[in-house]
Amino acid sequence: MEFIEVKSPREPVVGAAARPFAPGRVLRALWHIPRTEEVRFLRFGFDMPGEPVFFGRMGRGDPEVESVSLLMLKSPGDGEMVLCGFRSYEWSDGRFVLRPSPGCGGFEVAAFADYDDFTAGPGEEVGSDEPVVLRGTDYNGLLEEWAKICVGTMGCRIPDHIPTGWNDWQFYRNDKTQEDILAGCDALKELKKQGWPLEFIQIDGGYCMHLSEWSQPKPEFSMGIGAVSKYVRDAGFRFGLWFAPYIQNVRTRVAQEHPEWLLRDREGKVVELGTSNVGRSVLIDYTVPGALDWLREKIRMLVEEWHVEWIKLDGPNITTYRKGVLRDKRYTFQKMLRETLRTIAESAGNVLIEGEGDMTAALGFVDLHRVQTDNMTMWFIDNDTTQPYAPRVYGKELIMSFLHNVWWCNHRENIVLRDYPSPHAFVRETAPGRCEQLFTANERRVQLASAMIAPGGLLLTDPMAELIRRPELLADAAMLFPPAAGRTKVLDPFPEDDCRYPHCYELDTGEKRYLAVFNWGETTRDFSLPAGKRYRSLFFGIERVGALTLGARSADVMEEIR
Repeated sequence: MEFIEVKSPREPVVGAAARPFAPGRVLRALWHIPRTEEVRFLRFGFDMPGEPVFFGRMGRGDPEVESVSLLMLKSPGDGEMVLCGFRSYEWSDGRFVLRPSPGCGGFEVAAFADYDDFTAGPGEEVGSDEPVVLRGTDYNGLLEEWAKICVGTMGCRIPDHIPTGWNDWQFYRNDKTQEDILAGCDALKELKKQGWPLEFIQIDGGYCMHLSEWSQPKPEFSMGIGAVSKYVRDAGFRFGLWFAPYIQNVRTRVAQEHPEWLLRDREGKVVELGTSNVGRSVLIDYTVPGALDWLREKIRMLVEEWHVEWIKLDGPNITTYRKGVLRDKRYTFQKMLRETLRTIAESAGNVLIEGEGDMTAALGFVDLHRVQTDNMTMWFIDNDTTQPYAPRVYGKELIMSFLHNVWWCNHRENIVLRDYPSPHAFVRETAPGRCEQLFTANERRVQLASAMIAPGGLLLTDPMAELIRRPELLADAAMLFPPAAGRTKVLDPFPEDDCRYPHCYELDTGEKRYLAVFNWGETTRDFSLPAGKRYRSLFFGIERVGALTLGARSADVMEEIR
């Protein structure tokens, strides 16, 4: 593939002048792919776990594609791939735009940095994040090389083992009570006695007033979070808690008592979100003096008073923040978010921190990070075949597995094993009479296969008193615990059938080697297996050689017989 530099990333774009520094989006580099009718791409979304990641194909008449933080390309004519990224993400989350270019008879790739309303102070030397281009034929190797380049400039935090346990979210959601948590704890204690490697019990959102009045539990937690934490710890578990310090319900004390801390738009009006996961809300501008001190105090409360050992950090969402402007113009939004994450990491000490927002901002400050959106039991949103959901969740989880044990411990949040709907499900929040969708047996295998083949943090999430009465459901979970070591390899990147997600993945734990095959489609399909190798199916208990047939929306995980 011809990949010609038009604007060099080495050209300086910053200086020491006391003037606005290229407000908004700045072109950092430009490349041409000349005389080409078609290019294949892998679009990334590092700005939020829910941002789509997918493979695609672009022709000369197709619209442009924006990729967040990283972009991969492959020409149809050869096996060479090109990776476009940045060496660091201190100032911007970085964007790449792939689009047809009539001028070069092919395509162009533009690398942008978003500097928002940044203004350099007098005499200040301002840094920038340098673009990087890697070329080669080893898809997995290119991604790992780039990930390690970023670690070399930004650092990383990796826990000494993969955390496991239970989280309440995908059943109880915001309706949870302390009795739900205590009952789950009692049931998990019985499983732990049987040898299950369960370490944490984690309370998700919905435990406090206004969904974000952190120091004031709601009436359903009348014994207090500290007492619930003690119950959990006395039962032999470590305590985890959800915390979302970037957005605050408009009724919280911090929103009422510190309007000067709130993010404002260009007209000076407070940016307000009509809906969010904490209701009608506002955002905190952490460049305003005093705001970071408030954040330090909340972390101190979690760690010292409530003995939280896993902070499930919701956000930050850099796109939401860009609805306003920062008070201190010496900061870009990326730089501000990294300062908040540094503050959290330093204040928390030896506590696990899980990120759930801008991934590049979190690098070096979190131990775990969500790499996909919420795990819910629906293949399509509202059964609309134009809106696939489960493939987007598990496809991204599998593609992003190259970050595991390089940037952090990847985290999928939870697995759903129950075969009955939750009365607290997300769909009930907008339509009280609706029933939660459930997976078919095949779709369920896709969830389990993804959890097995892409190692990372693993939490149960069903009502445990019910789950321990269902040995057939526990048998599925038993295949996942303890989570496997190793890092997943994609075997068929840029799928020839134009599927958004590869079908074949390999995991080598050092002791065992596994192959997973996914049929993301709507019809039964045959797949070829590596020649000369024999496998044992973990789902079907049969030996497989040469090929396998999978029904629609299904998967299988096989252990290589060696």
